[in-house]
Amino acid sequence: MHIDTTESAFYVHAMPDEVSTCIKLGLRRQKSGLYRTDNWSLASRFSYYADRDAARALNRWTPRSNEAPTVPMSPAPVGLSYMPHQEVGIRFWLQHQRVLIADSPRVGKSPQAIGGCESLRLNANYRRFLVISPTAGGVMLPTWQREIRTWTGGLHAPIINSGSGRNKVLVDQSHDGYYVINYDILQRFLPELLQWLSATESAIIIDEAHLIKNPEAQRSQACKQLIEAADRACFLTGTPAPNSLKESFYLFNMVSEEHFDSWQYHVENLERYSHLFMIR
Repeated sequence: MHIDTTESAFYVHAMPDEVSTCIKLGLRRQKSGLYRTDNWSLASRFSYYADRDAARALNRWTPRSNEAPTVPMSPAPVGLSYMPHQEVGIRFWLQHQRVLIADSPRVGKSPQAIGGCESLRLNANYRRFLVISPTAGGVMLPTWQREIRTWTGGLHAPIINSGSGRNKVLVDQSHDGYYVINYDILQRFLPELLQWLSATESAIIIDEAHLIKNPEAQRSQACKQLIEAADRACFLTGTPAPNSLKESFYLFNMVSEEHFDSWQYHVENLERYSHLFMIR
């Protein structure tokens, strides 16, 4: 297969065993035997096979719906500084509505996520931020609480908890700032969290985002609703595809459903739309 372009259309040169794919996707056969479309979305299905000129044309036509007005990056709190790769990650997020930052473990993804939130809070009037994280033996949530306090210069992030007495922390609809919650109780607090996020400009951080790889799981469905309620979302994981590439599909689909709408084109689009992901 090969794809090239003119000023107004894309042309696919299909081998005999590829003709059925062209027909299925709705490309029109020309007298020359080529398959033609002036629809960018259809042409993008074949982007992996595009020659240089066609690839450039597709890049010019690429929808940028995931891009957002760039927000200036705020400096780190007094006495702290971001490492160069963390500055890159923060600026990367501030250019998009949804991003995946997939740095290796223990290189500082949480300061990037919090740094982006602080830039949104201080420079774009965002008021509410939700961090979703696994419990991991009871240490992850307090760690996020400590990281938020450190990288915001002292803000407290309550950990939502349905316990009893002094340990009980519910969603206060008047609260501006940060909340931290674990995956296991998302469903229980989903209505309150949706209302809280939707009330004003908000952002969400999904830690260990590979845990929402199964679209049938309740926590994956809950996360999807919360992501759609928030204005921006940052997905963090050091293992975007723990066991196979297929496991990353639903995660990438949530980052950009427009670009990763079916598994059939997932592999080809990983390279084409790599500008949406921070994998180092």
